Amino acid sequence: MPGAPEAEDRFGEQMAVGDIDGDGAGDLVVATIGEQVPGSSDRGSLHILYGPIEDAPASGGYVDAGNVTGIGEFAGSALAVGHFDDDEYADVAFGVSDEEIGTEGAAGRLAVLYGGSQGLSANSRVKLFDQDSPGVSGAPESEDFFSSSLAAGDFDGDGVDDLVVGMRSEAIGSVKGAGASLVLFGNPTGGITTKGALWIDQETAGVPGTAGEGDHFGWTVGALDTDGNGRVEPLVGAPGNAAGTVTVLKVGPGTLESAKALAEADLGFSAGSDGDAFGMALPH
Repeated sequence: MPGAPEAEDRFGEQMAVGDIDGDGAGDLVVATIGEQVPGSSDRGSLHILYGPIEDAPASGGYVDAGNVTGIGEFAGSALAVGHFDDDEYADVAFGVSDEEIGTEGAAGRLAVLYGGSQGLSANSRVKLFDQDSPGVSGAPESEDFFSSSLAAGDFDGDGVDDLVVGMRSEAIGSVKGAGASLVLFGNPTGGITTKGALWIDQETAGVPGTAGEGDHFGWTVGALDTDGNGRVEPLVGAPGNAAGTVTVLKVGPGTLESAKALAEADLGFSAGSDGDAFGMALPH
């Protein structure tokens, strides 16, 4: 285990599992989002514990924010593992949701590290995305918290995993804290790109509801095959929308096929009341 315990490291606040090094054993990716990096104001790191894990991991890896250009400020605030290209190695997407973009504090950034036979390191291939990236809608604003939640799955059925990104406090027009989400699609040869990217909020045509202050649409995002047809649907939680809602999407590159919002009553529970925060946690 690289490193040592320190106050407010927050080791294990986010975790995800995948075969990063392609040896057939699952590997555990652990975010230490409060890690203080010596010689740098950047904070946050990833520990990769390679399987098989018995009394201890087979080996350990470490990626800190100070050694990856463009990330810092609570790196690892969200984690998702998927096969974003067509090789045998799982890849790791992680949120840097408090990253300053330009002069906008906590606008947020997404990083994707690509796995290989040697696992992950600060030298791994990395792609960075934020709201200044070509093909991404909107613009960086203070406390958008872009990539504060992440989930991966094959949303378009092409055999390559895609990524849904939450922006829990994105303002929609003048509505503060309405929230939004973004679907980025994987590519067999290039991994995650902005080609066909879909911006989705509660003012998007076909999405039920309207943007409300403090709805936090995208506070959580998820991925699940909800209808058993073998194709995964992205989920978007809005825990501040009255008692809370979860919106189930069907998407393809550049296309929102359908959106269905579910509240507690739609699943056979009582209607609930404000503050229930239904949708606060979703499967990744």
